[in-house]
Amino acid sequence: MIAGVDHGSATAPTAARAQLLDAAAIAAAARLPAASVRVVAAIDSTNAELMRAQGGPDRAPAVLIAARQSAGRGRRGRRWLTDPEAGLALSVRVERERRPGAPPLAGLPPAVGVALAEALSSEAGAISLKWPNDLYRSGRKFAGVLAESRSVGPMERVVVGVGLNWVLDAAAAGAIDQPATGLFEALPARAERERLAGRIAWALIAAVEAFFARGIGDTAERFARFDHLAGREVVVTEDGAEMLRGVAEGLDAAGALRVRVDGRIRAVAVGDVSVRAAAAARAPG
Repeated sequence: MIAGVDHGSATAPTAARAQLLDAAAIAAAARLPAASVRVVAAIDSTNAELMRAQGGPDRAPAVLIAARQSAGRGRRGRRWLTDPEAGLALSVRVERERRPGAPPLAGLPPAVGVALAEALSSEAGAISLKWPNDLYRSGRKFAGVLAESRSVGPMERVVVGVGLNWVLDAAAAGAIDQPATGLFEALPARAERERLAGRIAWALIAAVEAFFARGIGDTAERFARFDHLAGREVVVTEDGAEMLRGVAEGLDAAGALRVRVDGRIRAVAVGDVSVRAAAAARAPG
């Protein structure tokens, strides 16, 4: 598993039966063959299914979307629920042949986060990106990413899952333990959600394939446009214990978060980063 990734904001499933998105429309928007995209009513986890499923003979990318997940998960095993109408649970699978000198995957999480932010920035304003790949709109989280990898014979398989709120009502937002929102204020039409799902799938697949070819590249520079943490005091924790506290100063060339602590830069490759905890520590009383 690639460390330092997270799923999007949790929302409780509705009781209403959701109308499934159309796989063919999503495939067309993603510039993929129709057979590359599956849409299912329910599954344990889109990431888990793509990770365990046998790849096709041509090793082509695959996309899986589920209306409901019974075992959706985020970073460190956190539970993640999806509203079948108001949210999107989408995973992509991309494979490469293992070879000496191939770029390591350590910087992949922020790279796919940047690709997702760029793909969605024209759809809604004020999008920002919290390291490594949580997406925010107007200061509230609306999506996150879980990236995983494993070896399958001579191939290396990467699965990237996205949890995204199209919309989030006040009741659902109030049940979440952090500021959360949706990408939009009102739920888009089904055809629009299909177009956007295809755009997201295409962006993620292209980002992984580019990473396979060139490594992390200019991710740090592209990340800076969306950086939610830049110049803010942050606390980094690991398994609930504080590791360090300082001011975030962007990403280094390997995709780690740069944090200035007592005048020196520390590179953070894993851990939970919080702005709220830092603010609470300064509050009187």
